Amino acid sequence: MFDGFCGSGMTGVAARMTGRRAILVDLSPAATAIAAAYCVPCDPEELAAGFDTVLRRLQEECGRLYELEDGRGIGSST
Repeated sequence: MFDGFCGSGMTGVAARMTGRRAILVDLSPAATAIAAAYCVPCDPEELAAGFDTVLRRLQEECGRLYELEDGRGIGSST
């Protein structure tokens, strides 16, 4: 399939779902970035590691804002 005005990339998503290959093109850099995000598969372990990194940094930077008087906060087990 060829989609010369791919927009958000739904033709690419449909092609993947049906086992077909697609070429997606758009003049808008934003549209091609969105289409790629929908259509390019990611490694689930790499994605989970990225989420863990973001969560750890948020806890370091903002965790104190959500702590209780007894020291419990985000991610505490009790």
